[in-house]
Amino acid sequence: MDYSAVPQHSGNDHQPMPFGPGESSTALDLVEDLMRDRQGHCVSDLQRVILSEVLQGRRYSEIADSYGCTEGHAKDVGSQLWKSLSELLGEKVTKRNLRSVMERCKNKARRVKHKLQNIHRPALPLANAGFIGRDDALADLTRLADQEQCLIVIHGAGGLGKTTLAHGFLNQALTREPEAILAGLLELTLAKEADQVVAAEQWVEDWLQQQFNITPKVEFARNLALLKQQLQNQPFGVLIDNLESALDGQGQFLPRLRGYGELLRMLAQVPGITLVTSRDRLCDPALALHHYALPGLDRSAWKTVFDQQQIRISTEVLQNLHRTYGGNAKAMGLVSAAIAADFGGDGAAYWQLHQQDPLGSADLSNLIEHQIMRLESLDSAAYQLFCRLGCYRDQGGPALQVAGLRAMLWDVPAGQQLKLIDSLRRRSLLEHNQGRYSLHPALRASAIARLQASPDWEQAHRQAATHWQTSIERITNCEEALAAFEAYPYAIAIGDYQLAAKILLQSRVNQWDQFLPLASTLHRMGRVQPVLEAMEQLVKKLPESLQRAELQNILGDLYGLRGQLKLAIASQEAVLTQVATVQQEALVRGQAENPEKERFARYYRRMLAIDARLSLGLYRIDLGEWSLAESDFQQVIAQAQDSEHHAWAEKATVCLALVYAHQGKKAKAQQLIASGGMALLGREQQSVTTEGRWAYFVQLLGQVYIQLDELGKARCCFEQSLVAAELAHYPQIEARSRLGLSQIVRQEQDWQTAQRLIREATATLEDLGALCDLAEAYLQQALLQQQSQLQGQAKAKTGIQALEQAIAYLNQAQAHTRIEQFKAQFVATL
Repeated sequence: MDYSAVPQHSGNDHQPMPFGPGESSTALDLVEDLMRDRQGHCVSDLQRVILSEVLQGRRYSEIADSYGCTEGHAKDVGSQLWKSLSELLGEKVTKRNLRSVMERCKNKARRVKHKLQNIHRPALPLANAGFIGRDDALADLTRLADQEQCLIVIHGAGGLGKTTLAHGFLNQALTREPEAILAGLLELTLAKEADQVVAAEQWVEDWLQQQFNITPKVEFARNLALLKQQLQNQPFGVLIDNLESALDGQGQFLPRLRGYGELLRMLAQVPGITLVTSRDRLCDPALALHHYALPGLDRSAWKTVFDQQQIRISTEVLQNLHRTYGGNAKAMGLVSAAIAADFGGDGAAYWQLHQQDPLGSADLSNLIEHQIMRLESLDSAAYQLFCRLGCYRDQGGPALQVAGLRAMLWDVPAGQQLKLIDSLRRRSLLEHNQGRYSLHPALRASAIARLQASPDWEQAHRQAATHWQTSIERITNCEEALAAFEAYPYAIAIGDYQLAAKILLQSRVNQWDQFLPLASTLHRMGRVQPVLEAMEQLVKKLPESLQRAELQNILGDLYGLRGQLKLAIASQEAVLTQVATVQQEALVRGQAENPEKERFARYYRRMLAIDARLSLGLYRIDLGEWSLAESDFQQVIAQAQDSEHHAWAEKATVCLALVYAHQGKKAKAQQLIASGGMALLGREQQSVTTEGRWAYFVQLLGQVYIQLDELGKARCCFEQSLVAAELAHYPQIEARSRLGLSQIVRQEQDWQTAQRLIREATATLEDLGALCDLAEAYLQQALLQQQSQLQGQAKAKTGIQALEQAIAYLNQAQAHTRIEQFKAQFVATL
């Protein structure tokens, strides 16, 4: 209680009758409260005795005898006590006037108590489900209140639980033990529609009349003054709910409802706490307020509610529901109730039915639609942006930044674009965190439905594709590669397959300083499945052309990596056929209008055919078809040797040497390596740590050296290719290099290192789904186990099981010829 406002009185006032025992105790309690609250310490035993005895009219000598101290000590303690009370009460207090001062304090306390008992203290509702998981939010509001932030706007999307949080916080402040922070509560709720909102002037009149028994005046300013006077005497909690209904498109008060601004300015000047809930941010620079953005409930809160209602739900389904509804408290209550009532508590059954239409519930749909319709009526340009943003996918992919939002404003001047973006943010229709933007999944569902019915559908997707396509200029890591690939789904969504192909084939400088198509870079980085699915879909949509041939060339390599060797061979043979067709058409056309363009086209067609032939040879190595592989590599060398495609001849030379080595033609293999192979190794030694573009063929060279029993050179190759692959994020070559090194250390009987290398390689290859390489990994595991057991390693397991797994992978890849080769290698260790 604040007693500093007690009226001043002189020491000549008449002396009241001595306090009775009960009254004396009340006075002592008042003094103790004052000292504890204002000075931070309690009344001592002697001070308590002095107060009690002086109020009973006794002298210091009697007090000293009663307490067992000298009269002088009692007087000193009493003098210090009167000085402290004078500072606390704002008037001079002595032994002589103590009773009259305490009488006034006693009467003041009695009046305040009586007044508070007659003040309406409503029991605000506190929804159990909606309030779970709000401990952090309550702590945040408490911290703001402690920092004397008297006016707090809780803002966020509809259904987050803003009103529930405000009720809960004010209830705690009203009922806190042992002493309430608030003396009472005032509450008003604005209607959903602006034309139905009651003016602030009417609310203030009602509060004066109903809460404080004061007859309102005519003028609003005088009524505000009267209300301010009442709220200054005791701290009240004030809740103003749904303030967005009083705001215009810029977050300012509508002309008819500007009284709410005056009311808030007054409330910011009095003790107590005012909480405002709003879906939109309040933009009034004249108001001293704090905006508190309420986040959605976390997944653990949803799980708690579902557990309370005995809903059976898996972690995956719960995660999907939580992500779809963005942690929205209202949605949580509606969904949990629907699962309990209509699906017998089976969360999986609910999700199976509603995952394609998450807003199927009328209540959920209305929650979203009201907010969007309000945006459409207040800010049509921001509404158009909202609809266009629906085209952006919500797949947990690359972050959408402000450039992506600007891409959807192709018809809006640059100077006005940020204003529209901010309009969506103020209304909690656009989420923003550390420079990243996103639409709540439920909002996005509504936005894309509206976009589909608008003329902006195709243009929005083209803009999105262009944004992602141009946002990445150089690819040095997987995140950048995936961001560039993000353009692809937008082209597919509008059926523009030429654009989709252009996106996959757009070349950029990559981590090896190569100028490679996006699809090739993703393949080398191990992002196989999304590219494979995209290209399988796309090649069926394109007519025969050089563009389709290039896609099939990359698709063949993807099939080869996955061990789908028959499909890989068919793809590269289709490339050769299409290149030949295009070449023949070029001959028929004769003289080109643009000779330089035609020269490049010839170069490109030749390169594509040579690369397809080289890939065919590599697939046949995996199949163990040595003769066919030998023919392929010889053709590559013949076509590329000493030409502008000479690099392919060097690669084919290493591959051919490996074929000879596997066939036991070691002299031929050695001869090839002494020429082209050593040149490749020398080049790689100079550039491996910065480019790694030759890493694939350097590890093949290492395999040749193993076949030739030159383990030192083999180790050098594998170590170089491993470093290059790690620097350049090339997981397949990392794994193959480790398998090569495991063969060397196995022969050195370093079983532990060999086991580690094989284990690491196997894990990588399983992630890639590389069947043929996995077969090789399990073969090396079988050889290691068998050899270590034969060398007396009692704990070593037999390699039979690992060999059987290797053979199983070969069968999946239809590489049946290699099965006998694997068995022969295993038998050789016995």
